[in-house]
Amino acid sequence: VYKRQYQRRVHGHRHKSLIPPPITLTSHHRTNRLLNGVNRLITHPLFEQFILFAILTNAVFLAVDTPYTKDNCIRESCTWFDLMLWLANWFFTVLFTLEMIMKIVAYRGLPYFESSWNRMDAAVVVAGLLGSVIPQFKVFRVLRTLRIVLRLRSMRTVVTSLAAALPQLGNVVVILCFIWIVFGILGVQTFKGRFHNCQDEDTDTTLPFGKSECVARGYSWKRPKFAFDNLVDAFMSLLVLGVGEGWADIMWAAVDSTAAYEAPHKDANPMASLFFVSFVVFGGFFGMNIFVGSLINEFSIQHDTLSFMSEEQRNWVRAVRLATRWKLEAGTPAPALKFRKVIWWALQKPYFEFSITMCIVLNMLLLATEHYQQAAAWDTVLIYANYVFVSVFTGEAIMKMLGFGVRPYLRDNWNKFDACIVVLSLLGVAFNGPGTSSFRIFRVGRIFRLVRRAKQLHQLFTTLLHALPSLANIVLILLLLYFVFGVMGVQLFGRIPLDGNPGLNDNANFRNLYRAIPTLYQITTTETWVDMMEGCQFRPLGCEARRECGTNWAQAYFVLFLILAAFMMLNTIVSVVLQNFDEAGVDDDVLAYFDILHDRWEAVGVTQIEMMPANRFLILFRTLPKPAGLGIGCTEATQTHHTSALELATSDKCSDYITLITALTPLHIPISTDHNVAYDQAVTALARRLYNLSLSTAGAASQVASLPAQRENFFAVHHWLAAKKISRAIKRRHQRHPSTPPPPPTTTATTPPLTTTTTTTTTTTTTTTLPSSLSPIFSSPSFSSTADLLPPPLLFSPTCQSPDALLSG
Repeated sequence: VYKRQYQRRVHGHRHKSLIPPPITLTSHHRTNRLLNGVNRLITHPLFEQFILFAILTNAVFLAVDTPYTKDNCIRESCTWFDLMLWLANWFFTVLFTLEMIMKIVAYRGLPYFESSWNRMDAAVVVAGLLGSVIPQFKVFRVLRTLRIVLRLRSMRTVVTSLAAALPQLGNVVVILCFIWIVFGILGVQTFKGRFHNCQDEDTDTTLPFGKSECVARGYSWKRPKFAFDNLVDAFMSLLVLGVGEGWADIMWAAVDSTAAYEAPHKDANPMASLFFVSFVVFGGFFGMNIFVGSLINEFSIQHDTLSFMSEEQRNWVRAVRLATRWKLEAGTPAPALKFRKVIWWALQKPYFEFSITMCIVLNMLLLATEHYQQAAAWDTVLIYANYVFVSVFTGEAIMKMLGFGVRPYLRDNWNKFDACIVVLSLLGVAFNGPGTSSFRIFRVGRIFRLVRRAKQLHQLFTTLLHALPSLANIVLILLLLYFVFGVMGVQLFGRIPLDGNPGLNDNANFRNLYRAIPTLYQITTTETWVDMMEGCQFRPLGCEARRECGTNWAQAYFVLFLILAAFMMLNTIVSVVLQNFDEAGVDDDVLAYFDILHDRWEAVGVTQIEMMPANRFLILFRTLPKPAGLGIGCTEATQTHHTSALELATSDKCSDYITLITALTPLHIPISTDHNVAYDQAVTALARRLYNLSLSTAGAASQVASLPAQRENFFAVHHWLAAKKISRAIKRRHQRHPSTPPPPPTTTATTPPLTTTTTTTTTTTTTTTLPSSLSPIFSSPSFSSTADLLPPPLLFSPTCQSPDALLSG
């Protein structure tokens, strides 16, 4: 009994428990109560939200931390700022450690570590604990921020997709390693010891002496920043060559090299340049791009399993793609007034849109000619040209409002955008003076009106819009990398002095997170990253006593950040954009069904463009190609002329009710009380079928754009068609076997109660057998009884005296 109560308490929670039920239960009730309490606590929806809030708060404290704060306020005197950071660090350390312990207890020990995410979470907690106990590991505290990946589904999706794609790139990695090892060994065998030169440390100049003469004269025989003395140094030099920043300096040093322990001479070895040019081609261009290409290809092949979007984001993209095609162009009827009708007629002509497009292009060209210190005459030309274009675009907006009406005009989002640009342009003309330059900037917005009119440009713009959810998820991961490496850089390189530093300066340094983030962005673009790495290894005289020396860990720091941020994440952004172009072509095949439905609905629809009689919808459904419809008679003629579809629908080939009802049943298309089908409901049903979406209780609106929600318990088109079939069968049956009409009602002063009626009427009972092919339809959960076919007022109407009247109604 206690075990059933425990399982009911765990699994009966409104949120699915992430903690598995215990395998065995001890007889100690106190222990069980403790375990149950821990389980209920960590599975509560507010618990994870509290932990997420704690992680974000901890990130704020890490962002304001500096390498000069005290690590122990018990043994040292601290300021109020240092004390606050110290107490906050221990608070979050204890909180996250207790969270991990509670989850381990709830999971009953080792099962907690079966998940890779839990192992990563535990490793981060342990690293943060070491960073709090051991001051030398203080930099590991920033790893706590990585726990946010586990709790945000969008970030977790990106990390999971990247981790799943990397093992498939093993062959590419092997090829790259082979290229680098071959060139590394070849560089060591060719250039080892040949890059050293004689340096005068006082003047920081290179002298033309060999090693023996250099030492004899009191100078220093030094090794340059990048050389090929061993394989590790060779890999670092090859990385500079592969990135393409500063590789020419290494090549010219090799061209001037002579032999080991000998002074370099200008152009002493010109054939050495072939080594560097070859590696830039094969190891840089070819190697890096084949890695990126393979990554893009892997995502394209497994786009169903590897995705940078969550399920909700994928449905949003489908919704946006669908929303661009499913809306009906109702059109605006000609107005009654004569002058408005003339304007409406002019707006329908293609030359009107063409002339407006030419004005936009000419306006863009004139804006491009504006420059600093231009002639006064040209200023006058641009001012009057702006007046002309403002007048043209204002006149266009006024004509559309008069021709179409204000409300129909503002119903279109592009028209709203045009109206905003016109209003801002008018404000810029009216308040032309100091401080009004911001209004004139909006004149550039006229260029975006070309997006609506240029089909290819509109397609490109739409594809980039569809890529926004994936790009947003990748940017979140990239920002997390910037934060983690920024805080690590502040703790590792924040004390390095800037005076005399070869790579760090007042703008590019790691003194605080405010300066570290732009510095990391500069490294991402590979701009002077070599000099910055050298600056982070800068060791001036007396730096040990002041703890201001650089560290050799800078090489690992910069290389790891380049691989993760510059190579992987930025190239992943490129792959996402290309993947969206590929998926746009795939989805075009699916969206073609919506285009056919759109065109044929406008062709078959009669009175109301958004509503269609059920019998005409059946004609349309029969002619839609599979899997959208039955695909009967989908010829070129029926795609353009609904007359052919009408003739085909009335033929013997299309008179199979059973096939039609069977195809309509899974769609669950609602039908109104006046036997009309709404266009948006038909699109919703088609979207569920083509995108394999289920009809949930929340409705299709939560899964497909702003389409209306649907319920499982409603009167649908297949119900109406089945009722129509039954009505015809009963009518034919009654025509062959007429029944005795019921006796007329007796006229009495008082109507006796129903329970006291003793009059017996003899009638002929006619039984209509339901076809066996229709029984699955009426036994479905959405069709409970024959009474579900009719609305309640009709069922209880006193005028329904016979099955014919009931079903025909």
